[in-house]
Parts: sequence; C-alpha cells; structure tokens
Amino acid sequence: MSDADKDLLVQKRRQVGRLAVGCLVAGGTATLLGYGETFWAGPCVRIGLLLGAVWFAFPGRTRSAAWTFQSRGALAGLILLAIFLPRLSKLRFALPLLLIGILLGWLIRPRLKRK
Repeated sequence: MSDADKDLLVQKRRQVGRLAVGCLVAGGTATLLGYGETFWAGPCVRIGLLLGAVWFAFPGRTRSAAWTFQSRGALAGLILLAIFLPRLSKLRFALPLLLIGILLGWLIRPRLKRK
C-alpha cells in the first residue's frame, strides 16, 4: 500500500471518528436535555457506537486494520455467528450440532510438529 493510500485511509478514519463523536454528543445532549424519548436521541447514540466500531477497525499510520490478522476460519465463524445469532431461538436444535462441529474441527486440525 502506497503512502498516498495510507494517508487517504487515515483521513477517512479521522472523518469517521469525528462523525462518531458528533453522533454520541448529539444523542447524549438530547437525552440530558429531556429529549431522550424523542425520535433522535436513541438512533444518534446507536449510530455513534456503530461508527466508533468502524473507526476502531480502520487502519492507522502505524497500525494495520483490525481484520488483518484474522484467519479465514475465524472470519467464517464470525459471519455465521452474525447470521444465526438473531435466529437462535428458532434454531435451538442446531446449537449442539454446531458445538460438536467446532469440537471435531478443533480435534482434526493440522498440528505443528514439535522439534
């Protein structure tokens, strides 16, 4: 990645951080002033938290992106978790099967040879 690309990502990271702080301040101010039950306070806080998570995941000048060191298996597990977690009440029978699959995958994984 060139220095220009890194500078662009750093600028975008700063922009997302500013938006996150702005949304959190707006939602907190609305709540403190008594407008917490209006339409704007809750979504501002939620969007601010989401943008804060995106800001945290962006790479910085000296830090690579948060997903850089993740394996494909971990990424696939996170995606499956995000898909099935909201439907967990409907899929209670699948949870033991999933745990058994994880255990079997852990047991049959390739191991490093000890020297």
